Amino acid sequence: MIRVLLMCGAGMSTSILVRKMKEADNNQEFSISCTDTNQAHIAMLKSDVFLLAPHVSYLKDEYQNLCDAINLPFMIIDTLDYTRMDGAAVLEKVSLLYQNHLKEHPFKLVLLHSEGGIMSDLLSIEIKKQLKLLDRDWDVSSVGIEKFIDDGNVSLVLLEPQIRYEYNSLVKRITNPMTVVLIPDLGLYSSFNGRRIIEYIDGAFPLQYEEKLKIQEEKTMKEINNL
Repeated sequence: MIRVLLMCGAGMSTSILVRKMKEADNNQEFSISCTDTNQAHIAMLKSDVFLLAPHVSYLKDEYQNLCDAINLPFMIIDTLDYTRMDGAAVLEKVSLLYQNHLKEHPFKLVLLHSEGGIMSDLLSIEIKKQLKLLDRDWDVSSVGIEKFIDDGNVSLVLLEPQIRYEYNSLVKRITNPMTVVLIPDLGLYSSFNGRRIIEYIDGAFPLQYEEKLKIQEEKTMKEINNL
């Protein structure tokens, strides 16, 4: 389910639009809610799409930057759609925005290895084979830790167990606070079993992501309280 968050000043009009959008969601594909500027910084962390009401579009730069920092699709609601309270039109644009975002920002997995990296290269090939069978669209690469450059779009880093001592320095190099770093067991990593690695990721990634989400919420709350 796609979690859509609308932000307004605090007026009733956005609540009405939320209701109209829910009524237009015939296939129950969306979870739609609204927030004011006081709660937006927290609520956006648990959203898949962020919408800004046109009457607060002057806040575009602030919230565009916040969304970019966590790879959250951002859109200002069309003024005509908002005036008409056209929930169906807004949902259509949200769906298009989200699908385009997924194409541009697939789940990005990076296997980081020491110099040589034959083990990680072979494992990445096996993971790609299994992903194709599972019909999953992941971006998978194997990179030497010395050459790793974080572009802010990495979802998950698998650190080769033999270089686990690089963990602390690696975390300092990662710019996206929601990027997860996992160190699999050596036996699992060296098995070259792509399916088992994917199962490991499916189990471990959500837990670590939730931990990072809690940290970000706490950090954001402190920043808000210090304003």
